Amino acid sequence: CGLLVQEIDGDTRLEVGYSLLPNYWGKGFAIEAAAAAKNHGFQNSYDLDFGCSVVSMIHIDNHPSIKVAIKNEMLLEKTFIAEKSESFHVYSQQRENWENNHK
Repeated sequence: CGLLVQEIDGDTRLEVGYSLLPNYWGKGFAIEAAAAAKNHGFQNSYDLDFGCSVVSMIHIDNHPSIKVAIKNEMLLEKTFIAEKSESFHVYSQQRENWENNHK
């Protein structure tokens, strides 16, 4: 799990990325890790170079990761079609919203 600089639908964004072995799915590790990475990005002001937001790009059929993004205080920003005609959701949280929730 960590932060990535990712080209998403033509924009350079700061993304939370993670991958877990299937034996560890459904145990809350993804939520905990994604929240830690997102919070680290905001706490260290990494988001300031990326529109003051942190995002998660998720394939539209990846319902468990969508739940992780929502539990991680992210909102659906947009849906787009990538190069291989696959659809992705972009969930994001803005710095202002993060600051209001972490006072």
